[in-house]
Amino acid sequence: MRITSINGMCSMNRFNLAFMKSTPTSWLKGGLILLLGLLLLWLGWSPLQNLLHFLSDRSAMTTFLEQVGWWGPLLLILILSMQVLVAVIPGHILMIAGGYLYGFGDGVLLNLTGTVLASQLAFVLARQAGRPLVTRFVTAQRLDHWQRAAPRQGFFFFLIFFWVPVLPSNLMNFVAGLGTISFWEFLAANVVGRLPGVILVTLIGSHGLELSVQQGLLLAVGGVILFVAARLVANKVQRHYFA
Repeated sequence: MRITSINGMCSMNRFNLAFMKSTPTSWLKGGLILLLGLLLLWLGWSPLQNLLHFLSDRSAMTTFLEQVGWWGPLLLILILSMQVLVAVIPGHILMIAGGYLYGFGDGVLLNLTGTVLASQLAFVLARQAGRPLVTRFVTAQRLDHWQRAAPRQGFFFFLIFFWVPVLPSNLMNFVAGLGTISFWEFLAANVVGRLPGVILVTLIGSHGLELSVQQGLLLAVGGVILFVAARLVANKVQRHYFA
């Protein structure tokens, strides 16, 4: 028992010595990183202020987009279309930006076009190239999990995945391509299913800054309710297809 206690004390002493040796180095690195960050912020503060002022001035943004011409909308559609393959920027952030830059009507059209093209692109890639290409974007384990539920599913099955935001709709684009649903049937589910979400997110981008506190709170409460409802639907889908 005494030997065990001595061994335990030695182990604790070694741990404490290691901690004491490593902690100053860690603090030094953290301090240097913090100082470097503050220095970069100080050097770039004026340009950053100018950028934030420009982004907050919708009339200035509108003037800039008019000068860019059709390249602006085409670039937004292209980025939204590629987002399904390389999800560096979340699609909802891009759609909010589309609503802010182009207003509600044009924003809905551009956002819907971009997201639908993204889904159809993933569908066609999966349909033409098959599973080997899909596993470059999705892990085989996740693909197998959802493929078991959707080998012969049609319009309404995929419509649910576009309606419910907490379900993996981007993954299901590939799953649909590996299944038996036709291109046009999937396109119909794609458009009808994505439209409500696109309208809501674009509305936030186009009018979010104009909302009063009460309207903002109402929107937040509505968003929470929708999220909870979506979570319940997602759980029901999981139980139904994977029970």
